Amino acid sequence: METRSETPRETWLQPIVALLGEGEFAEAYALAAYFPNTRNRQLVQLAALLGQNKVTEASDLLGGLSRS
Repeated sequence: METRSETPRETWLQPIVALLGEGEFAEAYALAAYFPNTRNRQLVQLAALLGQNKVTEASDLLGGLSRS
């Protein structure tokens, strides 16, 4: 069975994931918006929204993820 890394492969996302780890959720969310709209970016943004207790926005984003 293939093992997957827990960190997104896109190197441009790694600093954003680091911001999440530091609890800088608003900054991570804002910075992610400048990069390509990939599934990994959307997952990072989802985590950032949840970290800010923005459940409605996270739910909307999650709905978009399930449709794509």
